[in-house]
Amino acid sequence: YKLLSEALKTNTTLKHIIFYSNNSGTEGCKFLSEALELNNSLQAIDLGRNDIDSDGCKLLAKGLQINSTLIRLYLEQNYFSDEGCIYLEEVLKNNK
Repeated sequence: YKLLSEALKTNTTLKHIIFYSNNSGTEGCKFLSEALELNNSLQAIDLGRNDIDSDGCKLLAKGLQINSTLIRLYLEQNYFSDEGCIYLEEVLKNNK
C-alpha cells in the first residue's frame, strides 16, 4: 500500500480505484489517507471487505479533510463501530 499511495499522490488521471477484499486494514488506511491529502483526481474508492476498523476510519477522515474531489467511498463489510462512522460523518458533512 505504501508504493500505491506514493503513486496516487501524484496521479492526475485515475478517477476510480477498487481495493475490494485486499485486507488493507488500518495500515492501508494510513497510506491511503496520506495519498488523499495530495490527490486531486480520485472520485471513487471501493474499500469493501478490507478489515477496516474505527482507527482506520479516523485515518481516512484525516485525508478527507483536505481532499475535495472524492465523492464516493464504499466501505461495506468492514469492522468499524459507530465511532468510526462519526469520524467520517464529521468530515464528510463539511466536504462539499
